[in-house]
Amino acid sequence: MEIKKQLKLTAFILIMIASVISSCAKEEQEVIDEPTYSSNYYVNKNAQSDGTHKIHTSGCSHAPDAANRIHLGNFDSCHKAITEARNHYDKVSGCYYCSRDCY
Repeated sequence: MEIKKQLKLTAFILIMIASVISSCAKEEQEVIDEPTYSSNYYVNKNAQSDGTHKIHTSGCSHAPDAANRIHLGNFDSCHKAITEARNHYDKVSGCYYCSRDCY
């Protein structure tokens, strides 16, 4: 009986890993398809503790998952992405890791 539980748990873990890998591959494809002169920007739907919503590029490891972000578009600077994000939220700033010029 214990072996069946372990096999079920192992199968579940493998399915979850495959799902994450598939998701990452799709995001990586989006990055590859982008023009090299611009970045795809998103704004986090969830505010920081001070009420600020952070913008991120599509490749940022600190970006929220798809359900918690709004696509802003492709921009050649974080400053333009900030302007677009202000159509959604009053307090907006850049991510320290991917949009440091707007942090």
